[in-house]
Amino acid sequence: MSGVNIETIRYYEKRGLVVRADRSASGRRLYSKALIAELRFVRRCREIGFSMKDIEEILASAGSGDHECQHVLSVGRRHLTTVREKIENLRKIEADLKSLLGMCGDNGSCSCPMLDVLLRDPLK
Repeated sequence: MSGVNIETIRYYEKRGLVVRADRSASGRRLYSKALIAELRFVRRCREIGFSMKDIEEILASAGSGDHECQHVLSVGRRHLTTVREKIENLRKIEADLKSLLGMCGDNGSCSCPMLDVLLRDPLK
């Protein structure tokens, strides 16, 4: 119902991110609507790349008063900066890869220019 697999739920419980589910007499976990909603919240945060530390900070801010929105906004802005840095790094990787692939062709040669570059000692 939460979209989170049982191993992940156990991990979240162990970290204290979510409360442990109550148990039935037979030992099965019983999930309340509130716990399911909390698991869905954590899942959505993970889907957009928030770290576990960020999620813990956001959850700690929930219901803490007037400053909760400002703190959550701060966490969100910090995460957006990280995402933008990753995008920039991925663009650099893409350009490098395109350049390497551009060296290769169907020239019938036994030598591979891309492999030659990758095997080259970067300290030289």
